[in-house]
Amino acid sequence: MISPTIVRLSIIAVGLNFLSSCACDKDDLPQYRLTEAEQTWTAPYTVNTEWRFRNAAGYERVYRVTKRADDMEESGGGKSSSCPSYYRQAFSATLQRIDSVGSPISHQLIMQASTNNSSLPFAGSLSWNWVQFTLAIDRVKSGGNIGYNCELLPQLTVGTKTYQQVLKSTSLTGSALIPLSTDAKVIYLTSDAGIIRVEEWGGTVWDRQ
Repeated sequence: MISPTIVRLSIIAVGLNFLSSCACDKDDLPQYRLTEAEQTWTAPYTVNTEWRFRNAAGYERVYRVTKRADDMEESGGGKSSSCPSYYRQAFSATLQRIDSVGSPISHQLIMQASTNNSSLPFAGSLSWNWVQFTLAIDRVKSGGNIGYNCELLPQLTVGTKTYQQVLKSTSLTGSALIPLSTDAKVIYLTSDAGIIRVEEWGGTVWDRQ
């Protein structure tokens, strides 16, 4: 049987935590936003936009942007405080494959503004069918090999179209310890067009149409 004293103390602790959260001063907290250059990488992900990809065998895959969110999130605080210590802009977009007859497959792109004490050394990440990619979007201005398995290509021709300033991100692992042949290995994207090419571990290449 639980002691009435313990119950009262638990209720008091919950009440104090509630009062503490209500007493947070959130008016003058630092706000970290994506830079103007980083913000341009969010433009292609408009809800209901559809992208069509084709491989060398003529098969096609179609993806639709189903969700888009761009918010200032409360961050910081920690174990010693329930109050946030700053706001950070967070962008996310969800792409769903719509040509598949099975369960819809979703992919998610996430970008977060860097902070003075950010644990993320890069601005974004992409989850493509459970395979994780880093997107060093905040480093593209330096060009070439920009680290975190990313490289900035001056240009890349995909099909009949040539794209400028292409970010190439390589995943060192697949969705399992031994990558599947259909797992994405390399993703190519630009700030104005979004994802333009996907290369799989098995060698298949899907080009944007």
